[in-house]
Amino acid sequence: MESEGSARSARLRGRLVGRDRRLALHPRTRLRVVDGGRLTLDGPFDLGCTFPGGRHYPSHTTVRGGTLRVTGRFAIHTDHRVWVNEGATLTLGSGYINAGLNLSCFEAITIGEGTVMAERVTLRDADNHVARPERADRAPIVIGDHVWIGHGATILKGVTIGDGAIVAAGAVVTRDVPPRTLVGGVSARVIRTEVDWT
Repeated sequence: MESEGSARSARLRGRLVGRDRRLALHPRTRLRVVDGGRLTLDGPFDLGCTFPGGRHYPSHTTVRGGTLRVTGRFAIHTDHRVWVNEGATLTLGSGYINAGLNLSCFEAITIGEGTVMAERVTLRDADNHVARPERADRAPIVIGDHVWIGHGATILKGVTIGDGAIVAAGAVVTRDVPPRTLVGGVSARVIRTEVDWT
């Protein structure tokens, strides 16, 4: 590890607050909290990690005027791109996200407790364009507790995923997912109900 608990090496110009300030930055990982951004750690936060024997790839987390809050033990693996924009809030409960995460938070993204995500997942709560003016260009994403999101899945704005749900590999989720439901496909549809993977 290049750093553990060091605000200097994280290049934090914003505020680092919270009861638990254990911040682990792994090789080739960059964390920037700038323009009044805020990083709140109420549990250990592991950025840029990999499984034993794995390689570390360039990874970037930027909190530019927004808030990133970690409430439990959370890890984001290597090769990630995380962007928390001005006025936005990213809340991470407990669990982990495997390599290749692409997350853009413009309003609010909340991830619950015990949630796991596979490689190459995309989370995006805004369109950043106005193709249809009658639709809002941004809306919060809420991912419940003990959710499993498969390889290459995409979760788009305004989606709530209920507790215990499973999102299949490659799915594009544009609508809410009920608790304990397996969804898959493009756009994702219900495949099975009353699933239990925990």
